[in-house]
This record gives sequence, structure tokens and C-alpha cells, in this order.
Amino acid sequence: MNGETKTITEPAEYDKSGESVIDFSKMSIEEYLRRGNLKTGNPEKVFAVGRYQIIPKTMAEIVNKLKLDPKNTFLDKDTQDYLFVKGIIGQKRPLVQKYIDGDLKVSRDQAILELSQEFASIGVPYDLTPKSGKMKGQLVKKGQSFHGQNTKDGFALNPPDEVGKALDAQKTLNLQIKNQPQPISNQQGQQTNDASVQNQSLRNELSKQQN
Repeated sequence: MNGETKTITEPAEYDKSGESVIDFSKMSIEEYLRRGNLKTGNPEKVFAVGRYQIIPKTMAEIVNKLKLDPKNTFLDKDTQDYLFVKGIIGQKRPLVQKYIDGDLKVSRDQAILELSQEFASIGVPYDLTPKSGKMKGQLVKKGQSFHGQNTKDGFALNPPDEVGKALDAQKTLNLQIKNQPQPISNQQGQQTNDASVQNQSLRNELSKQQN
């Protein structure tokens, strides 16, 4: 291509299988944040990153809370899973984590609503009128996007009932794991490896938003 570079606009582009055209595994978080904060129209700009469409503002918050080294942490699959499990779910949307961990004080609808507020592709679990954000004061019907990003039929890409099933499946799995004796490991990087296998049902459901 004679040295020509592909222009990446907001959000980052994806192929037919839902994988990003950018090899994020070779991009550091520091480099992503630099490119993410470039002005619209800049050919190097990237907005939403990876499997979970994490935007620059959210990435910066997660990196700070998890105390990651942005210069030496690269956005490979395990890191993206770690950011999702420990960052978005563990830090930004703790009610979701509580629900799939079996906290009886948190309902399934509460967990779905939390996810719908984080991911535009997930429909709200019941009719509501947001008090803030893009849809402030407007009626958002069950199944529609909290952020107004609906498909041609007027509903979000991922129906709340399907997301609820994924949450319940993960809840069952988490409780089974919790009740099993766990081996003690001192291996470096164990947290990141654990995050790559935890909450698999939920991650699979949410990653559909890229298709």
C-alpha cells in the first residue's frame, strides 16, 4: 500500500467477525490514550477500544483505580478482559459484580440497568425516564438503549432478557466456583490470568455489540 496508513475514526473499525482492524495487543494503554484524545479528523485518532468498546475517559479512570502502568501495559486479550472484569464491572458497575456473586440485595433488573448505562447496545430492563444524559426527560421503553442508540426496529442490539440470562448463567458459575476449594498460587500476573477466564458468559454476551 506504498506506506499508506489506514485512517481510524470514531469508533475503531471492526471486521465481519467482530475483531478490531487495529492490533491492540501491540498498543500500550499510554499510546491508546494519546490517540484517543486527538481531535476528530486526525487520521491517528482511535475512540472506542477493543472487545468492550472502552472510551478514553473510562480507560483513564480504570487505569487510575487499578493502578496500572499505562506505558508498559499492552491491550492484548487478557488485559482487555482484566479491564472489563476488574475495571468496568468491579469498579464502575459494582452492582453487576454483586449480583453475579450472589448478593441477594441486588436484583437482576438492577444489574441489567447498570450494564445498559455502561453499554449503549444493551436495552433497559423496564420503561424509565432518565434524569440525566442524552435521553434526559425522555421515555425509554423496555429493550431500548439508555443512550438512544437503537437499531432500525427501535430497540437496542442486545435485549435485556438475553443479557439477564447471561448474568444468571454467570451467577450460577460464580457460586459453583465459590463453593469449590481453590488452590493457592503465588504466580506473578495471576490476577490478569484469572480475569481472562472469569465472567466468560457475560463477556461473550456483551461483546456481541461489536457485530
